[in-house]
Amino acid sequence: MFNKATILTFNMFDDNNNEFEIEVNYYPGRQAPPCSNPDSILFGDAGDPPEIEILSATYIVGVLGRKLVPENVLDELEDDIYDECDRLYHA
Repeated sequence: MFNKATILTFNMFDDNNNEFEIEVNYYPGRQAPPCSNPDSILFGDAGDPPEIEILSATYIVGVLGRKLVPENVLDELEDDIYDECDRLYHA
């Protein structure tokens, strides 16, 4: 990916209303170049989608406690994590 990473940290809730904190490297997507000429090499360039690299994901347990979020929970919430990263990055 050509875009520089931005570190984003935010809190989310799972379906059981458990709060967790996520920290990611967010690589914003690259828009397709404007091109209406079908003979141009840019014409077929659709751009790149955004990417995330999860740096940490911890449940917040009580006032001071934390525990790691299981991988299967992160997989279930992947779309929500991408949406929140995109919202924060473009805010």
